Amino acid sequence: MSGYRAVYRLMLLLGLALLIACAENPVDLPEDVIIDPSNQDRLQVDTIEVSFDTTYSIPGVVNTVDASVLLMGRQQGVEMYPIIKFLRGEHSANNVQVLQAEFKLLVDRFLGDTTTNYSITVYPIIKDWSDNTSPIWQDVESAVDFSHPIGFYESQKLGKDTITISLIDTALVRTWSDTNKSEQNYGVYLDFQSDQNFLIKFRAGPEFRLTYMAEGDTAPSVDSTYLTRDAYVIQGTPPELDTETYNYVMSLFPRYMIMSFDLTPLREKYPDGIIISSGEFILPIDTSASFIDPSEGVPLRMRAITSDPTVENPEIDSSRTVLSFDAFSYDSGYVKLSPGTARKDFASLYLQQLLEDPQAFTGVKLDLRSAANYFAYIAFRKHREPLPGNRPRLLIYYWIPPETGN
Repeated sequence: MSGYRAVYRLMLLLGLALLIACAENPVDLPEDVIIDPSNQDRLQVDTIEVSFDTTYSIPGVVNTVDASVLLMGRQQGVEMYPIIKFLRGEHSANNVQVLQAEFKLLVDRFLGDTTTNYSITVYPIIKDWSDNTSPIWQDVESAVDFSHPIGFYESQKLGKDTITISLIDTALVRTWSDTNKSEQNYGVYLDFQSDQNFLIKFRAGPEFRLTYMAEGDTAPSVDSTYLTRDAYVIQGTPPELDTETYNYVMSLFPRYMIMSFDLTPLREKYPDGIIISSGEFILPIDTSASFIDPSEGVPLRMRAITSDPTVENPEIDSSRTVLSFDAFSYDSGYVKLSPGTARKDFASLYLQQLLEDPQAFTGVKLDLRSAANYFAYIAFRKHREPLPGNRPRLLIYYWIPPETGN
């Protein structure tokens, strides 16, 4: 019988060593702490609930000029309209006879009912702009000549990957190739018409093709070297958010959360210190009070702050690594720090340092990554939720060093 016990103990220790070797462990622990069987019961886990949370909004809308997509459509009372300038290439012919001008929009994703019918009308912009936050967009009616349509498209095929729109005002297009009139190139505004809610993500940087004849040419030439400057205008009013019940993060109309956590219980429980090997940050959400882009999920980022968490516009601790949340599913009802490096960095660069120095940082700011590439708002449950399982919390995995007692 003792032989069986010895074999069982050996197998248990080998399994433990393998488990520890594979565990998330960002700190270089002493060799004996990792493999010494006498320390196997020193790997602990504690739950620390968030001690403070709130949500703040940033006035205005996000700048979309550097977005990787052009959004067009209507969702939740918000409408989005692409604006595009086509700029002649360095070697483009000057002052040409335009035979045909067209541009292609590559569809990255279509959100909504795939049977949705919609159309696009292209209008010339008549005032200069640099992006969607330029002053002219405060009065779209005076910035766009809606009496002069110069291109049209009507949806015909579901799931179409490319939309090609021809521009019928060749005289206007001609000014884009004329260096003497380049200051008059204000670009085009893409209006849409539909009775339904939908959202199309076009890839930024649509291709422009100009078929032309230059002086002395005997055959048409095609120029596809035109560059683009594009963005999309955001109009409408976002839905009213229940900030009494939830903390929100939001894209387009930017909103962020601030959270703080107090590690005093661990500090008092282990006055001689512990070594934190991994940390999970669990943020419960209410999907029924959220609007989530299924192609994006909940792409949160987290940054440490050094200012008062109860005051807006916090000071970001730029010396600390930015962490990402990507672990999300509709069934789970919460979002968590991405497995692997993010949880290790959270342990060593956030929790361990805050444990050793309560003034290391005052809290964390959570907002959406790449917030100009989609429309979303997410309702996070607050720390005062009646049910503990609905509260934002940390799961902290740590080792008790041998010399710190039981």
